Amino acid sequence: MSPAGERHHRARALSRAPLDDRLSSLISIATRCHRRRQKLFYASDIAEFEKYRYELDDAIKAGDVAPAFVMFRRYQQRSRERMNYAIELLARSRISTSTSH
Repeated sequence: MSPAGERHHRARALSRAPLDDRLSSLISIATRCHRRRQKLFYASDIAEFEKYRYELDDAIKAGDVAPAFVMFRRYQQRSRERMNYAIELLARSRISTSTSH
């Protein structure tokens, strides 16, 4: 199965999963695994998200999407920081390359 097909399959499976503490816990675990692979989140971010481990499902059921947005905004923040760092490294590389000629 292609990577896009796998993502679609996982998304469909999650959309059919009951919104309960188990799913909230799985989201928490997935966030930790994602951090280990890409080191996007800091340990402090993961610790902060832990409080949503068994509350995320109840909050969403009650119409409160604030916890999900807290996590998403942190993801956006860390992504921007990572992108800015990469841009800075590229700029330094260009400067050092142009001055060495």
